[in-house]
Amino acid sequence: MKIRLIALLLIFCNLAFGQKKFSHKELFEDLAFFGNLLINNDPISTIEEKQASAASLEKALNSFDKTNLTTAEFIKYLRGLKSLTKYDMHAGISFTDTIPPTNLFPLPVIAIDKKLFVNAENDLIPFGSNIRSINGISTSEILYQLTGGDTTNTFKLEKLVNDFFYLYYLFLGNPEQFVIEYSLSNDNESKTITVKGVSVFEYLETDARKIFPLHRDFVFTQYYPEISTYYLSLNSFLWPAVNDTKLTTNPFQHFFDSLFIDIKNKQVRNLIIDLKYNPGGDISVPPLLFSYFIDSSLAINGTFKYPAFIPFQNLVAINNIPIADSLARTTLNKYQHHSIIEGEYAKGTTVQKLFPSPNKSMEIYTSS
Repeated sequence: MKIRLIALLLIFCNLAFGQKKFSHKELFEDLAFFGNLLINNDPISTIEEKQASAASLEKALNSFDKTNLTTAEFIKYLRGLKSLTKYDMHAGISFTDTIPPTNLFPLPVIAIDKKLFVNAENDLIPFGSNIRSINGISTSEILYQLTGGDTTNTFKLEKLVNDFFYLYYLFLGNPEQFVIEYSLSNDNESKTITVKGVSVFEYLETDARKIFPLHRDFVFTQYYPEISTYYLSLNSFLWPAVNDTKLTTNPFQHFFDSLFIDIKNKQVRNLIIDLKYNPGGDISVPPLLFSYFIDSSLAINGTFKYPAFIPFQNLVAINNIPIADSLARTTLNKYQHHSIIEGEYAKGTTVQKLFPSPNKSMEIYTSS
C-alpha cells in the first residue's frame, strides 16, 4: 500500500476570472505573503523542510521579474515553485460568475491508468472513448502537465473528474477549437473530430450527464446476498439540510443505528465502506461511524455509544479522509489480516482559514 505524507495545502479557491493584471510590486508582495504564510503556518513540515522552503522563497523573491500577470497566470507561476506548493484532498477550484472563461474543453473526462476516457453521454464522442490526443498533444503529456508530473497521485487524478476543463484552460490555454483524436473502447482504430470550445455554463450542462463517480448521492447502500457483502458509500460527513421532526438524535447516529441493525440482521460477512469522494465535514462523524466496529462503549461528544458490534470476516475501507483514515487504521487493526484500507493517506484539514493576499491576486485556504 502506498502511503504519502503531504505537507500543507495551499491551493487557491474562488478565482476571479476578470482580466485584471497585477503590477510587479503587487505580485512581489503577494509572493512574499504566500511563502511566509506557508512556512509559518505549516503544522506538519520538519524544521529542515521549512528551512528548505524559506531558502526557495528567498531565491524566488531575489529573481522575481514577473509583471502584468492575471490571477490565473500568477497561479501558474506559483505552481512551478514545487517546494512551496502541495496538494491535499481538501483542495478545490470554484468560480465566480462575473466573467466566466470561454473556449473551454467541452467534455468531462476520467483518468484511468494514465489514459483519458470520455465520462459523459454527449453528441460529440461516445461515452467511454479513449482520448489519445488533444490539439496534437498526447494524453500522457496532458496528464503530466495537469498533475505537475505526478501522474500516479490519486488526489490529482480524482480532481480531474471535476476540474479537467478548468486545469486544461489554466495550463494549456483555451483555443477556439479542439482537435480530438480518440478510439472507441473496443477498437484500436483512431478517429479525429474537431469541436468548438464552450462556455463554463455550456460545459456544466454536459457535466450534469457525467457517468462517474456512479454514486454521487449523499449516501448509497447495496447488499449482495450471493456473496454476503454490504456496500456503503458515504459522500459527506455533513447531513443534508432537511426538516425531519421525527429525528430526536444525531441524524448520523439515527442512520448508522438503522444501517447496522440491517447489516446485523442479514448476518453480513463482508463490508465495504467507500469514502473516496467524501470531502469531509463534521469531525465527530468518523469516530461515530467506526464506533460500530468495536466491542466496547466509546465516548462520543460526552455521551457513550454502545455499538451493535458485528464480527465481520472481511472489512474494506476505501478512503481518502485523514481523520477517517486514522480511525480506520486503529479500528480495523483488530481484524488483522481480514481488513484492507485502499487509498492514499494525507495529513489534512481539521481547521480551514481563508487568507486574502494583500493585493487580492488570490485567496488562500490553509490546513491546520
